[in-house]
Amino acid sequence: MRVRSLSIRNYRSIRELLDIPFPESGLIGIVGHNGAGKSSLLESIGWALYGTQAIRGKADGLTTIGAKGKCKVIMEFDHGDNGPYTVERTLKDAKLKRGEEEITLPMTSAVNEMVEKILNMNYRAFYTSIFTKQGGLSSFTDMTASQRQETVERLLEVSKVKDARINIGAKARALGNQVQGKRVAIQSEDKIIDKIAELKPIIAQLKETEKELKEVKKRSEKNKLKADEELKKMKIKQESFQEAEKYFLKAENKLGIYETELKNAKSSISEIEGKLERAKNRFGELKVIMSDNVTNELNKKLKESDKIVKEIERISETLNLMKIQYGKEDARIDDKQKHIEQIEKLGPDSECPMCLRPLREHGPKVIDDLKKEINNINLENDPDKIKEIREKLEDWNEKKRQLEDEIRKLNDKNLKKKTAEGEFKTLGLDNLKSEQKRMNETLKKKTGDIKTQGKIVKVAKSELEKIGFDKNEYNTLSENQDKAVIELYSSIEDLERHRSSVTKASENLRNQDEKIQDIAKVKSEIKDDERNLKLLRTLEELLKGFRTYLTGRIAPVLQNRTGERLSQITQARYNSVHVDRNDYSIQVMDGTQLYPLERFSGGEVDAFNLAFRLSISDVITERLGSELGMVVLDEVLGSQDYQRQTSILQGLENLAKSIGQVLMVTHIESVKNQLQHVWSVSLDSEKGTVLNIAD
Repeated sequence: MRVRSLSIRNYRSIRELLDIPFPESGLIGIVGHNGAGKSSLLESIGWALYGTQAIRGKADGLTTIGAKGKCKVIMEFDHGDNGPYTVERTLKDAKLKRGEEEITLPMTSAVNEMVEKILNMNYRAFYTSIFTKQGGLSSFTDMTASQRQETVERLLEVSKVKDARINIGAKARALGNQVQGKRVAIQSEDKIIDKIAELKPIIAQLKETEKELKEVKKRSEKNKLKADEELKKMKIKQESFQEAEKYFLKAENKLGIYETELKNAKSSISEIEGKLERAKNRFGELKVIMSDNVTNELNKKLKESDKIVKEIERISETLNLMKIQYGKEDARIDDKQKHIEQIEKLGPDSECPMCLRPLREHGPKVIDDLKKEINNINLENDPDKIKEIREKLEDWNEKKRQLEDEIRKLNDKNLKKKTAEGEFKTLGLDNLKSEQKRMNETLKKKTGDIKTQGKIVKVAKSELEKIGFDKNEYNTLSENQDKAVIELYSSIEDLERHRSSVTKASENLRNQDEKIQDIAKVKSEIKDDERNLKLLRTLEELLKGFRTYLTGRIAPVLQNRTGERLSQITQARYNSVHVDRNDYSIQVMDGTQLYPLERFSGGEVDAFNLAFRLSISDVITERLGSELGMVVLDEVLGSQDYQRQTSILQGLENLAKSIGQVLMVTHIESVKNQLQHVWSVSLDSEKGTVLNIAD
């Protein structure tokens, strides 16, 4: 991973916005007094990537005291060939982009998970592989052998295997004590031993037979392999044959198409000749039909029909208006009749529903008036008028039907005439003659195509015969393979059946415990416990061996990586070391001889320690499938003299050429002139942490 830029605001001592562009590679010195904010600057990288799990203390202590605005960190970085990635984090949420596209939901958990996936390491592995804390360079060589072994194996997570072995060993001892206690309770064990003695020879014989069956299976496997190989060769020939046959059939099919097209051309010529003959005969017939002119008579009848239709529409409208009017009058009669019934129903002592006066005074008069109005309406509604109009409408409709019959007959005659005219136009005698000529030319071309394609078919058939594929031979080889498969499966089945017999005999041996009712349950428990105990002890030994295997591999890997890093740091002055397989102590090759670290100067020892520490980071990142890209070293210069500081800085500059970005944190102001990139960090009482970048 390489950082492109870092933007920080309101993060611990960093109050005002810091926009920090990172150089693509090189040694970057972060110089400043203690408490100036160097650690906060570096910690913000881990927080941007992994959130609160990667910080010191609690999240509520991140925001700068008295700050206005959110605590926010934005970091742009590259990893491998992908990127650039931009991670933005506040106390409440986080975002992750690749280019301009957000690649996760804007949630801290989703961003944390995706960062781990991209970098292929969690925050613990990130800090272990990339950060070297203050005093971390010489801490390995200053440790005792056991401390150094424990620390290296813990960093590389080998100690987990040791912890697992100790745990398994404790379980095995506890189970062993349980088994011993159960054995004391067993009685009549001699009879069981006698029965076991009887079964052992039987099982031994079964195992001998099993060996023989294994040999049979082995021979069957060889026979099958041979049959597979022979069939494979034949299939290759079959593929060539099928390809050639495909070409032959395609050519033969094309020849068939040409022959069909030739046949169709001949048929078309015959059909065209027939059409020419029929067209000539039809020509005279159509002339007679076209001479009949019915258009004028048809137009006259159509005009007469339009007049009748208009008259029918006028009479229908009059009839409808009368019906509407009569309907309204009928409604009036119904309404007045209802009033009469209502008054009669109420009686003389009730109030009039219209004027509210007593009905006895004027009720009879109101009823007489309503009846007179009903009689007047009935006199005005004359049913004979509607009947007369309907009869008149029916007469006009009859005239319309008669005229429509005449028009239909004239239309038939007119359609026949137009059909004759259309047919006359489509006879196309000249077109038929041209088509006859074109088809004769097609006939000639298809004859030539058939001749050429026939030669191609002949050549394709010859090539097909040259391949020499014998389908019978193929079938024989295929049958041989099937037989070999059957024989193999049969031998496997025989072996499995026999193994079943072995299992049954072994089961019979175990079942002897059940014959002794008193100890059956205890014996069964002992067998289960012994089996589990054996597994636990086996697992304990395997874990012990696995730890030995891992530690045996760690030392050579660290040795090679340390040599490579040392060569970079010392400009190839030293390029080979020996790392002890047991306690990881270091010896350095000077010339042709290995020497302990005590032989070398303090600056050289710091270089050796730095190379060893970086080799551990290399192993961690390689195990995780990641890349280093960046290293952070906190106060590695310590209280060294000027010459030793210069030696370490030269080594770090060489290291940056292969790693990329090397960030070195120091409070020693005097080394600024020796650094490629200098970031001076200071603490302002109002602004907080202030960063000055000088390249």
